[in-house]
Amino acid sequence: IFNGRGRQQKNPDGQINIEISLLEAYEGMNYHINFPGEELAIKIAPGTRHGAKLRLHGKANRRFEELPPGDLYINVLIRDEINWGRQGDDLYVNIVIDALDAIVGCDTIVKQQFKVKIPAGTQEQERVRLVGQGMPHPSSGEVGALYAIINIEVPNILDKEIITLLNTIREKRGNNGS
Repeated sequence: IFNGRGRQQKNPDGQINIEISLLEAYEGMNYHINFPGEELAIKIAPGTRHGAKLRLHGKANRRFEELPPGDLYINVLIRDEINWGRQGDDLYVNIVIDALDAIVGCDTIVKQQFKVKIPAGTQEQERVRLVGQGMPHPSSGEVGALYAIINIEVPNILDKEIITLLNTIREKRGNNGS
């Protein structure tokens, strides 16, 4: 069956939205969609962007049995997440560290995936840049940076021995709080 322009007619194309996390977009994944009588596995490439469109040839629902199936278009949506975001190929994550760790420096793991070395003397809202740890670009293969934005939390220290040690350090620094 052909339309007036010499092209074969087919069933209408379909469209669905799927939602994944930013970490899933970072790592890439296989996303499974269940249709009556069929399960489709869709490969989401590492670095996939919000709003990316994937096409599965001939996988749309068939309204008319005599016509071939249309294509299924999949819109990939990436969930907004608290303390975690993306700008282009760069990733941004807010992390909270203890004030003492900010003073002396520390290593921390972010999102169970990224090791961040916090240098001694880190200040509130300072950014630590990890080159090559951002989002991979789906077509070029280049990788952005990960920016860890530091938030400092003052610990509630009730131990008198620790308070005495901290006061000794403050006195040695020559800063008595005035």
